[in-house]
Amino acid sequence: MNVNEYAPIVQVVDVLIDVSDDDDLSTAADLHGLTLVGIQYPAAMTSSTATFSVSVDGTNYFLLTGISSTITASNQDPLVPAEFAGARYVKIITNGNEAADRTLGLVVRPV
Repeated sequence: MNVNEYAPIVQVVDVLIDVSDDDDLSTAADLHGLTLVGIQYPAAMTSSTATFSVSVDGTNYFLLTGISSTITASNQDPLVPAEFAGARYVKIITNGNEAADRTLGLVVRPV
């Protein structure tokens, strides 16, 4: 029997948009070799679109061009895993300024 046999396949990694630090940019999420497949938005979100900044080393971030997510409060938006292949670290960028801290859930899994 494999030790990881009962490990969950899908996990959620929380990231924070901290308005005292930056009101439209999340903290970095380390995906630990998993791939981003969806994003969960809380009920209080006021922005309408999110884009992504990715990194392989956690220091140098690059805008992931051509990829966006429509923000719907209290909803999960599916993402195309292949578009995030090779990205170990992800930051979420919203198109509006959030009025308070927001915690987003990044849905990740091995692919």
